[in-house]
Amino acid sequence: MNILVNMLKERDINVQLYAINKLAEKIQDDKVYKELYSLLESVPDKVKVKIITILNKANFCETVNFAKKNIENEQNPFVRSALVKSLSIDKSGTNLPLIVRCLIDDDNRVRANAVEALGNLKGRNVVDLLLPMKDDSQHRVRLNVLHVLYKQYDEAIFQEFAMLSKDDDKLVRSSTAFTLSKIPSRKSFPLLLNLIKDVEPMVRRNAVIALSSEKNITYLKYFVDLYMKEEDNTVKKVLVNAMMVNDTEKSVDRLFRAAEGLGDEGKWRFCQALSIMKSDMSVSFLTKYLSSNNPKVRKECIEALGNYDQKDIIDLLLPYLNDPDEDVKLVAAKVLWKFGIMNAYTSLKKMVASRDENLKRKAKYVLSLMGL
Repeated sequence: MNILVNMLKERDINVQLYAINKLAEKIQDDKVYKELYSLLESVPDKVKVKIITILNKANFCETVNFAKKNIENEQNPFVRSALVKSLSIDKSGTNLPLIVRCLIDDDNRVRANAVEALGNLKGRNVVDLLLPMKDDSQHRVRLNVLHVLYKQYDEAIFQEFAMLSKDDDKLVRSSTAFTLSKIPSRKSFPLLLNLIKDVEPMVRRNAVIALSSEKNITYLKYFVDLYMKEEDNTVKKVLVNAMMVNDTEKSVDRLFRAAEGLGDEGKWRFCQALSIMKSDMSVSFLTKYLSSNNPKVRKECIEALGNYDQKDIIDLLLPYLNDPDEDVKLVAAKVLWKFGIMNAYTSLKKMVASRDENLKRKAKYVLSLMGL
C-alpha cells in the first residue's frame, strides 16, 4: 500500500495514474485517505480528479474543506465536477449556496453532479431548486434530476423516463438505462425490457447491467434469449456476468436447452459462454460438443476448456493437435501449451514448416503469443 502511495509522488503522470487506479480497487484506511488528501495541491488535474473521486466515495470529510476553498476559482470543469460532489459529504446544508451556483455552470458535467449533490442532502427540500433543471439542455442533467425526484413524483417521473428511453439519440437512451439501474422500482422493468432490445449495443449493455443490479431469477429467460442472438462481444460479456449473478447452474441449463434448438450456431455461442460461466456441468457439456462436426464449435470448446484447471482435460485435447481443421489444431496447441505439454510446441513447429503460407503465418502468431 505504501508503495502505491509513494508512486503517486513520482513525476510521471502514467505512474501516478497506475497507482491511483490500483488504490481505487482496494478498501483503504484513514491513514491512506489522509496521504491522498495531502497530495491534492501538487498532482496534475487528471490525477486530482481520481483522488477526489476516491475520497468522495469514502465520505472523507476533509475533502469538503478542499472543495469549499477551491471550487469557485477552479478552471478545469472535470475538477469542478468532482469537487461539487465533495460538498455534499457535509449533510448539514451549509454548502447549499455553493452547490446551487454550480447548477448554472457552463459545463454539463458540473451541473449534473450538482444535481446529484443536492439529492444527497437528505432532510432538505430541494425540489424547488431541481424542478427547473428538468428542462436542461443536457440529458445527463435531466436524468439526474429525475433520479432525485422520482420518490416525490413517482408516476409522472416514470412517464418522462419512458419518453427518454425512446429518444432518437442513442446516448440519451443509454444514459436512461444507466439511471434506471439506480432506481429500485418495478416500474423500471418494462422500460429496461425494451432497452435490452435496442438497436445500439451501448444501450443494450447498460440495460442488461441495470437489470442485473436486481438479482431476479425471472430475468434469466430474457438474458438467455438475448445472448443467443447477440453479435456484440461487450454485450455478450455483460450478459454472461448477469446470468452468473442470478444463478450460474440454472443459467447453464437454460443456455444448453436454447443451444440445442439452434443447431451449430447455438452450440458455438453456448461453448463461448462456458469459457467464463463455470459450473458443475460445464466440462461435461464442453466434452460432449468436442465431437461436433463443425470446426467452429470444436475450436470454441477447446478454447473454453483451456480455462478449466483439470488434468483430465489434457487427455481430452491431445487428439486435436491432429485435427483436420488448421484453426482447431492451432487453438489446441495454444491451450495445451498453457498446460505445459511439449507436444503442443512440436505440433506448432511442424505447422511453421508447412508449405501452406496461411497456416505457417497463423502458427508463427500463436508461437509469438506463447513468447516463443
